[in-house]
Amino acid sequence: MERLVDIALKYMKINPIYKQVNGKTANPHALIISNLKAFEAICYLTIDLPLNVAEFVQKIPKIGSHKGREQVKGLKNLVARMKDTQKLFWHFMNNEWLYDSITPEVILSKMSAEERKTFPFDMKLIDWDV
Repeated sequence: MERLVDIALKYMKINPIYKQVNGKTANPHALIISNLKAFEAICYLTIDLPLNVAEFVQKIPKIGSHKGREQVKGLKNLVARMKDTQKLFWHFMNNEWLYDSITPEVILSKMSAEERKTFPFDMKLIDWDV
């Protein structure tokens, strides 16, 4: 039986990364998916489902092997770390930020009425979609 690594290497030769990311050109481009549900669905179909199938196949007597099960276990650990990293950097990749600060309110409470006229500051008036 072929090793999982050998199968992956054969696949990479036939379908290199630049074709996987953008099949139209030889230049790699990243696909940006800002919808979390769509991103999770794509990850499930391209990562989780094949990995679960490989795990199932490795558990079948006379087809699977101890080494294959160990490789699948290692891949599952790798995918779990990858998902943790994706969650960690999700806001940076999608430019989603939630600011929460009481500092402007504290500063405004210490300003006099004249200073508030001179320095108008209302967080609700800021155009955050720039």
